[in-house]
This record gives sequence, structure tokens and C-alpha cells, in this order.
Amino acid sequence: MPASSLITPIKNGTIITGVNTLFRKKEKKRSSKTLIGLGALATGLGRLVGGRVGDGLTGFGLAHIILGSLDMARPAVRTR
Repeated sequence: MPASSLITPIKNGTIITGVNTLFRKKEKKRSSKTLIGLGALATGLGRLVGGRVGDGLTGFGLAHIILGSLDMARPAVRTR
């Protein structure tokens, strides 16, 4: 991997490198919201399908909604 791919654009006058992953600022919880949205989609689809397959899709979607909610509740950076 070329060294230039490790350097991201300049922000606030400083160059942010791979060290940024260690000292990460609080990020937007976009992935959690995406997971909740996909879970809602799977749940709705499961309710439309019905039967045993629909029950499986509904459970799969509800599990993703719960996991996305738990992911939103946990802190972004662990401190010692």
C-alpha cells in the first residue's frame, strides 16, 4: 500500500494520518442508523411475506434493530 494512501486531506491546518484511528473523535452513528433501517426493512418484508419464512425474516429484522440500538448506546472511544 503506498504511503500516500495513509494520509488524509488537511483538516484545521494539520495532516491527519493513521494515528487518527487511535485518537478518534466522536463520529456520527451512521452505521447504527443504517443497521436499524435495514432491520426495519427486513421486519416489514417479513410481515408482508407471512408464514414460517416471514417469521424468520421478522426475527432477523428485529434482531438487527436491537443490535443497532445497542450499538448507538455504546461509547465511540474506550477510555482507560
